[in-house]
Amino acid sequence: MTSRDQADRRLSYGLIAALLTACFFVGLARQVRAQDPTTGSLAKASDAVTISLVGIASETIQLTGAWSGTVVFEATVDNGTNWQAVPVANVSTGAPMLQANTNGLQVIQNAGFTAVRARAATWGSGTATVTFTRGFLGFIAPPCNALLRAAGACK
Repeated sequence: MTSRDQADRRLSYGLIAALLTACFFVGLARQVRAQDPTTGSLAKASDAVTISLVGIASETIQLTGAWSGTVVFEATVDNGTNWQAVPVANVSTGAPMLQANTNGLQVIQNAGFTAVRARAATWGSGTATVTFTRGFLGFIAPPCNALLRAAGACK
């Protein structure tokens, strides 16, 4: 085998490895559309509905139902170890708010948060339905595994 044949073979192997790697990562990522809502309920104090914001630029938060209480909006940057109150924007008025006492539609812009939640801080009665909807077409990264860690793609 000539040195040129060996070089061509190495190049071919390299291209095959690159294609297999690309197919692996594309296969693990899942497409997310704005039509992929996540819904949960708040029925007592301390109930919470949480959604990941990894790879998401914005999220709408809709509160519906017959309920009385106070819902606070919180975000985390450390995967849920610590939660902090964050302002969301009321879609109707544009006004920032840290909590809600009535049904409505809010939006949060992701400034590096890993997750956001709507939590019942105080509760009187009824059930509030919380619906999170992603605000763009994008891709969620695959979960971190040994191969991705070895490649330096996650921790």
